[in-house]
Parts: sequence; C-alpha cells; structure tokens
Amino acid sequence: PLTSGARASFEPDWSPRGDFIVFVSQETGNDEIFRMRPDGSDRQRLTDNLAADRSPSWSPNGARIVFWSNRETGRRQLWIMNADGAEQTRLLESPYNDWNPVWVR
Repeated sequence: PLTSGARASFEPDWSPRGDFIVFVSQETGNDEIFRMRPDGSDRQRLTDNLAADRSPSWSPNGARIVFWSNRETGRRQLWIMNADGAEQTRLLESPYNDWNPVWVR
C-alpha cells in the first residue's frame, strides 16, 4: 500500500513518464489532490481549500493537471494547475456541473 490512515485515498492517475502518481485523499477532512512518487515517497499536497477537489488527470506532457472543484461557484467546475500545484485556474464558468475531466493521450 502507498497510502494509509483512517481516511480514503482514491482516483489515482500515473504521470505520462511514470515518475508521479496524482490522487485524491480525504486525510484533511475533505477531498484534496496530492502527488507522490510510485514508491510512496515525496508526497505533496497540491490543493488546499475547503472545497472538494477531485478527478485529477495529467496532461500528455506531464506539465499540467486538470481536475474539478466546487470552490468559488459551489458547482463542479473544471480547473487546471501546474504539476507542482501552482497556478490553479478555473478553465471556464459553467452554469452546470462539470464532471471527471480526462486528458487524452
């Protein structure tokens, strides 16, 4: 096992080069996005807010991660961030809920 604890970890996605796994963890009490090395080392929290951040998916070149979050609008909206969690930006504001983005490789 790469994760442990009383809270769930789920929705893993391997980076294109295989050097990181991005995933969702509830260890903070809500859904946040983390990344780690395939051996469980170098674990980093990428998102940190009171909203749910879910369904991370790597860009084909491994530089960016797309995900949905209900921050700001209260609806599930598509967001994108750098692979290190920097520059978290909403892609568009939709009047609807957006679900489970996936980069096509």
